[in-house]
Amino acid sequence: MLISRLIPRQNKLLVENIALRIENEHRSLTDPLTKLGNRRRLYLLIETLVPSSLRRKDPFSIVLLDIDNFKLFNDEFGHSAGDELLVEVSDILKDCSRDQDLVIRYGGEEFLLVLPSTSLESAQILVNRIRSAIKAKTAITCSGGIAMHCEQLSFKQLVEKADQYLYATKHEGKDCFVFAKP
Repeated sequence: MLISRLIPRQNKLLVENIALRIENEHRSLTDPLTKLGNRRRLYLLIETLVPSSLRRKDPFSIVLLDIDNFKLFNDEFGHSAGDELLVEVSDILKDCSRDQDLVIRYGGEEFLLVLPSTSLESAQILVNRIRSAIKAKTAITCSGGIAMHCEQLSFKQLVEKADQYLYATKHEGKDCFVFAKP
């Protein structure tokens, strides 16, 4: 009789513990403001994506995107409005991306998109769709750098390459994307 009462309680506790563990894992991989993945989620993906991409000779591209003049936006409209803008841009990035793409909040107003099985040309099409959507739905613009993975580059070097192109766009007038040929 006692065992029959304990088993349902133990099962309930077990299910609650599993649910809490899943929730904690999800939180540890997610940016709390934008609900996008964070760097931790990025590195988990990269551990499998890079070797798989090399083995299958299937390229992937990344896009490092930055909101233009975000500091001025925050100064003019306040940090709450800046947070709302980050969420709005995040939603646009998710809507424009495919299910297999990973959208990461990489830094304050920087986002990193990892695009499996994507050439530079396909990444440019996505970026143009993103830029159009951002212009249509917000009062801001964005700039970025696009790079495609190759055997000679580590993932860190790939991000550095995209970052160099991002900064080149900032010096050239913003509201554009520059890409690196492999």
